[in-house]
Amino acid sequence: MKIKELINEADDLITKAEEFATKKHKGQTRKFSGEPYIVHPKQVAKNVAKAGGSDEQIAAAWLHDTIEDTATTYKELVDEFGSTVAKLVKELTSPKIKDKSKKGEIYAKEMNAMSSKALDIKWADRAANVSNLSSEPEPFATKYAKETRYILDNVKKGNSKLRGMIEKSIARVYKKYNLGEAD
Repeated sequence: MKIKELINEADDLITKAEEFATKKHKGQTRKFSGEPYIVHPKQVAKNVAKAGGSDEQIAAAWLHDTIEDTATTYKELVDEFGSTVAKLVKELTSPKIKDKSKKGEIYAKEMNAMSSKALDIKWADRAANVSNLSSEPEPFATKYAKETRYILDNVKKGNSKLRGMIEKSIARVYKKYNLGEAD
């Protein structure tokens, strides 16, 4: 296969994932901002690309919430994007948590068990979620920042660039709401 064909194949995978996610998340909005939900997977995909993620990781970033938040099935993802991308999305799908006070602990445990490729997407997801956290309502912002701090303290592996993005964002929240030091 020629280099140009390989590039086109990678672009096709990412474009197909973007189009699929856009269709599946149509009509969904973000909780506090009210913006179209697809803005979030787009930011996660950008973060993965900035951190040097593979084409499969970028595609999975676009698709990371489809099983969890839409009627998409794992089989559908395998059929559309192959087993590598589908497995990443499945690995990123969070369990339903009944005891919300344990979210940080549950997420840290889940992230410590992830493959490095999935973990980098999860960090990109968390980075997207905290990027505008200081403009969210105070109770949510402080709770999410503390949960994120707990996760960072208990998951020591993963892409340092993405972890750094998260650190900066939660530091702004800690400073804004006088929560002490973020690290």
